[in-house]
Amino acid sequence: MFVSKGRNRFAVACTAILVLLVAVLPSYAQGPLSIAQIDPSRLLTRQEVDVYVSVVGPNGNGIGGLSAGDFSLFEGIPGGSLQPVSHFSLHEGAPTAEGLTFFLLVDNSGSMYEPLRSSSPGMPNETRIEAARSAIRTFLNSVDNPSDRIGLASFNTLYRIETLPTQVRSDAEAALAKIESPSQGDAYTELYASLRAAAQDLAGWKGRKVIILLTDGENFPYTLHTGKPNPQFGSTIVSSSDAIHALIREGISVFPIQFGPAQRDANLTSIAHSTGGRVFDAADENELASVYLAVRKRVLEEYRLTYSPKMLPGDRREVRVEYNGPGGSGSASQYYFVGTLFGAPSGRLTLLLLIPFLLAVGVWFIVTRLHFLNRRADTNLEVLGGGATKVFALGEGKTVIGFDSNRAVTVSAEDSVPREARQTLTGEVTVVKDAKSGEVTVVSNDPVIVNNRPTQRRKLRSGDVLRIGEATIVFDDSTEREEK
Repeated sequence: MFVSKGRNRFAVACTAILVLLVAVLPSYAQGPLSIAQIDPSRLLTRQEVDVYVSVVGPNGNGIGGLSAGDFSLFEGIPGGSLQPVSHFSLHEGAPTAEGLTFFLLVDNSGSMYEPLRSSSPGMPNETRIEAARSAIRTFLNSVDNPSDRIGLASFNTLYRIETLPTQVRSDAEAALAKIESPSQGDAYTELYASLRAAAQDLAGWKGRKVIILLTDGENFPYTLHTGKPNPQFGSTIVSSSDAIHALIREGISVFPIQFGPAQRDANLTSIAHSTGGRVFDAADENELASVYLAVRKRVLEEYRLTYSPKMLPGDRREVRVEYNGPGGSGSASQYYFVGTLFGAPSGRLTLLLLIPFLLAVGVWFIVTRLHFLNRRADTNLEVLGGGATKVFALGEGKTVIGFDSNRAVTVSAEDSVPREARQTLTGEVTVVKDAKSGEVTVVSNDPVIVNNRPTQRRKLRSGDVLRIGEATIVFDDSTEREEK
């Protein structure tokens, strides 16, 4: 970087945060067992929750051939008693069958363009970013499962999506090559803010999701050190606990890699452990390539436990997994968010509290019913309200959703909306359909509600429900529906 990443008063604040986190973060794994991820994305459609666990032996390798009898599963309200789950299924090699989503988050600060102290004799002037590109290419070449998806983002003062998760390896390689040296204004390192942004970008993806974070230093926020709002994140200084909260909400593991001899960020260990990952160190290109491969190997060796949860008060559930089998015994706990449909109001279910809950269930039923009746053979948006459902077909490129002066919903292709007319729209949201892959992403400068969660960028799946202002909009993709 152009600005020193030395210890500063922010490190003191981070230490204080770590002390507070002891009471609120999930417990770390004990023994050979760890919970890698809890995925509740199928809770609404199948009433199922997937728990991915890692079981390793004394040599650090995964233990294969385990059965459901080697595990015990418990669920309950955080802070309360946990009840045993009597029926659950166990799947070995589930990430391979389903396909993995890897999101590579790469530090692109100025220090990444400095020569490695431990460069190999054949490349004495190799920079950290060159070593990173080479190691990532090795990783890309190792991903031989066509169902796996790889995304890429870089960060310094700003967070930049280079490519959303894609099954096309050449797209990821092309995005990697386009990462450029930062300007002097991009000298800061928004590590925590970028992790939170990455969690938002992965919110629409189901199944096993992994962020591999590569950094050569510490969190160094723009606003804290300049006193000015960050051009992208504003005046908010994102803490490590904020990032952890966002990652757990979206069910994402983080595997940080500390690259080079610089000071490690004090919170990398808590970020990794709290999300089911592990911290690695790498000194040169070869070690870095080995780490990327080790992360993939570790994830591929995981087991998936699937069960049907009970209706309980609150929007969070705590899960504890106990293991007693080859390699020893141990337990691990983690929590996940169930959303408003399956999380009944906490406390006593009085009539006043029960009414909004029943209304939410009613809205969910109506939306799913309308989605079932929608048999159009295209990709479209269903705008509910006004006594009728309006359906707008989505063409390739960008589509703008907004409201005119009468608060009427406006859905138009971006090219067909005159500049002067766009300036009159409020609550503007853009929906982007990729011409090559057909994938649809919603993007907004201000948070938009998708499936009861705020986001600024999210890939849409058929049946997703958007709340924009007072309008309810259902995304329908006939292609995805036919594949199911």
